[in-house]
Amino acid sequence: MKKTIENFLGSAWGQRVTILLIIMLFMAFLQPKFFSLNNLNSILLAIAIYGIMAGGMLFTVLTGGMDLSVGSMAALAGTILAMNVHDHGYTVESF
Repeated sequence: MKKTIENFLGSAWGQRVTILLIIMLFMAFLQPKFFSLNNLNSILLAIAIYGIMAGGMLFTVLTGGMDLSVGSMAALAGTILAMNVHDHGYTVESF
C-alpha cells in the first residue's frame, strides 16, 4: 500500500491530482458552500463552452489535422451575440 502511494505521488499525474485536491480543500475551508450543488452547477455552466470546443476539436486531431481557428470562432460568436443583445435592447434583468 505504501509503495502504491509513493508511485502515485511520484508520477506527474498523481502530483497534479494531489495539488488539485489540496486547493479544493483549502477553498472549502474558506467558503463552506464550495461543495454545494449550486456551485457545482455554476462551474459546469462556466466550462461548458470549453467542453463543446474540445469535443469538436477531437475529431480534427484524431484524423491528424490541426485547426487553430477554434478560439477565433468562439470570439466571433461572442461578438455577434453581444451585438445582437445590444441591438435588441436586452438587459441583465431580461435573463
